Amino acid sequence: VDRVTSGQGEPVREQAFISRKENPINFHVAKADVTKSIKEGWNLEFGAKISVSDLANDNLVADLVNGSQVINETYTNLIDMDERISAAYVSTDYQLSEKTTAKAGLRFEHTDIALTSAAELLTARNYGRVFPTLFLAHNFNENNSLQIAYNERIQRPSLNVLAPAFFFFSPN
Repeated sequence: VDRVTSGQGEPVREQAFISRKENPINFHVAKADVTKSIKEGWNLEFGAKISVSDLANDNLVADLVNGSQVINETYTNLIDMDERISAAYVSTDYQLSEKTTAKAGLRFEHTDIALTSAAELLTARNYGRVFPTLFLAHNFNENNSLQIAYNERIQRPSLNVLAPAFFFFSPN
């Protein structure tokens, strides 16, 4: 029960409610990597990964009115997110000289995501992208080296962004 009173302690409003939040999250990941030495100083690496996740954000808020629960539609919802991320990569590193190493690679990621609420599709995204990586290092001596790198990455939202929560606080 939430009781709001005036500055003089007189009741302004009294509201009773119940709330429930459930967030079942399921992750399944499979990954394989292979490293092969082509010849001395030259290596090739490749691999693949798939990640499947399912997240439900089930919020229920009901006001207690005359002893009965009345669902509060403003705060009650059930949202499901299904996501599949597939990736494959290939990279190589090569010893150019005794002091210089070069690395290069490509990673392809494909994302398929669907967000639904009450069987209504809220959003769906299906896209793929290539991410390059280049790296060059030269060791001048034991204490000094020069490294130059270029890479592209993707950052995904954290789970608390994907499954936000409501918090109810009394002003008293």
